[in-house]
Amino acid sequence: RRFLDLAEVYYFTTGMDGGEGSAALITDGQMGCWGICRRDLEGAAYENHKRNGGTSIQSMDEVIGELLGTGIGGGCGPMQMYVATNRWKLGGASSMLFADEFRWLAQELGSDLYILPSSIHEVLLLPESAGSPEELAGIVREVNRTQVLPEERLSDNVYLYERKSGSVKIA
Repeated sequence: RRFLDLAEVYYFTTGMDGGEGSAALITDGQMGCWGICRRDLEGAAYENHKRNGGTSIQSMDEVIGELLGTGIGGGCGPMQMYVATNRWKLGGASSMLFADEFRWLAQELGSDLYILPSSIHEVLLLPESAGSPEELAGIVREVNRTQVLPEERLSDNVYLYERKSGSVKIA
């Protein structure tokens, strides 16, 4: 299913909580064999998202603190950057499909949010004052070309979460 300039895809996962999880892309052919339609699959995916804890949003300081094992950081400067993903930190860019879960952060910051597609595993959230969409898109393009595996790239576009409407659009 199309979502802006992206595609919404579905995976069958198993063993994610045991640490030895795996995931397989669900194809139209498999849906036919299973006797389910896209609407059923979409409903199950959205329900699973909620049941599995929804979107996780952490400040970049918290994420770096976890990676370094030093605990939660105290803030590196005036600009706040947040990471949105899921509890497994795999395929977490799907959080863009649940943009209503960004509302509390937008309200806390008193700003619409830019969404930078970091990889298929997460997106970055920044207040609208962080820069222009063109500047941020340049950063996304550079990171995509030099740091992100081709199969894990989403887009070179920057997106905007509008707090009043609760919608996401290309910035």
